[in-house]
Amino acid sequence: MYCTRCGTPSDAAAIFCKNCQAALSPPVSLIKSHEQPESSVLQVRPWVRYWGRVFDLSLFGLLVSVGIQMFFPSASPSKAGEVGFHILAIFSWVLVESLLLTVFGTTLGKALFRTRVRLTGSDSIPFIFALHRSLRVWWRGLGAGIPIVTLFTLLHAETVLTRDSITSWDRELGFVVTHEKIGASRVVIAAAWFAAWFGLSIFEVVAEAKY
Repeated sequence: MYCTRCGTPSDAAAIFCKNCQAALSPPVSLIKSHEQPESSVLQVRPWVRYWGRVFDLSLFGLLVSVGIQMFFPSASPSKAGEVGFHILAIFSWVLVESLLLTVFGTTLGKALFRTRVRLTGSDSIPFIFALHRSLRVWWRGLGAGIPIVTLFTLLHAETVLTRDSITSWDRELGFVVTHEKIGASRVVIAAAWFAAWFGLSIFEVVAEAKY
């Protein structure tokens, strides 16, 4: 058996190449059980993973924003303050996501887009493992929420996922992400949410311009 990326000989039972650490098998084949049969859906789907995460972050940001307006109605952050709020909200999501993965094994965005995150050899995800993964995604994938930096980290993460069939954080921590077919109803729900979210953002910009 040879690595398709660097050509290094590998054992038949090996999961990752000992030379370049690329995945030797498609991620879906790394965790098979009678409860989760192998899917025919394409397993390297960076855009599905991206929109699932955007759904989670946008919903979380909206909830935090509503909470601030309810309990601190006089708070009116400047432009710099809004950027700071954005960065802080993304970091806060690290802890929330880790807790959700530990308790429920998923998040709303992942469930909506039928994306499953599993820890190889385990039926559950310990909080410390979920936290390590979320921190890596926050730093390497989202660039800590820093504008412009996020664009480059997302592009790099997409390149690695497309090339190796697995992200660097999942490879290092032993996580496997699998996808199932997304039905039309889920697409409609996602489209409606993003349309409402975008419309609300436009409304806020227009309202700020008036006042």
